[in-house]
Amino acid sequence: MTTEASGAKHHANNFIAATAIVWDLSQLRENVVIGENCIIGRNVYIGPGVVIGNNCKIQNNALIYEPAVLEDGVLIGPDAILTNDKHPGH
Repeated sequence: MTTEASGAKHHANNFIAATAIVWDLSQLRENVVIGENCIIGRNVYIGPGVVIGNNCKIQNNALIYEPAVLEDGVLIGPDAILTNDKHPGH
């Protein structure tokens, strides 16, 4: 099941463009910006303050943590993780 915005949405300091599609079970945290013609797959997590440009596709089960900024036309594959850990493995 998908939800398509009928108009730009402003909720909890988020901006979701009217043409964005967000699949079920996805979690969009506060201060998220999602541009025009984006597709956010099922079970995606988008952390606080993340910015996603226009014409992006975030596939199922991807995790995008702050402070990620995705430019226009970016594809994030399924199960990908964009993390903010400056010292992984420590």
